[in-house]
Amino acid sequence: MARKPMDMPVGVEVFRNSLRIRFTWNGRRCSETLPYAVTPKGIAAASKLRDQVVRLSKMGLLDDAKYSELFPGSTVPVGGLSRFGEFAQLWLDSRDITEGTRLNYKSTLNQYWMPRLALIRIDLITTTLLRRIIADTKWTSPGVKRNALVKLSTILKAAVGDGLIERNPAEKLEVPRRSRKDPDPLTLDDANRIIEKLYSTSHWPSLIYAALFEFLFFSGLRLSEALALRWESVDWSRKQV
Repeated sequence: MARKPMDMPVGVEVFRNSLRIRFTWNGRRCSETLPYAVTPKGIAAASKLRDQVVRLSKMGLLDDAKYSELFPGSTVPVGGLSRFGEFAQLWLDSRDITEGTRLNYKSTLNQYWMPRLALIRIDLITTTLLRRIIADTKWTSPGVKRNALVKLSTILKAAVGDGLIERNPAEKLEVPRRSRKDPDPLTLDDANRIIEKLYSTSHWPSLIYAALFEFLFFSGLRLSEALALRWESVDWSRKQV
């Protein structure tokens, strides 16, 4: 038996299994999809929010900052040209960094920050707005969260340096501490077994790696240090490097 359709308040509608409100702001027709369930409680909340928006608009109090606060996930561009997405891209393009670092920044920004901040004017981003985004995000680990917050703060700090904003809204956010793992070095027996296994093959590249690993294990040199060595670094009489 089909359910009886619910009566919807003025300006509230169902859109793709979510609730959407419609209203007029600054002479422009706007619509915002809300994270409310299609239930009587959700419909009531959507209607209450729409009434608040209409009231603020009539009173002339619905400015760009208030709009961004009410609809942090909005795709409606508010404000002028200095939006977060544009500045972040400009900052990234101007940096002299490796391609791997650049891709890491892009991946982090696109996954965590661009969907909610790209179209918001950078001076309208508040600490409260960032806290909402953080609370709505499912972080896979403290390390991932730390990486995303550090990158965001770096970009906003640059905006402060460029004179676009007075302070960094991300500086007061709690950043997870970097986890420190106790070193688990190989034992002498482990090292000997690995070296013996490498020397046991007749495949000549393995013999080269066997000699390299044996040298690294018992000299204590880092890989970069070992690869930078030259023959003149070897003291054959004292058998030292």
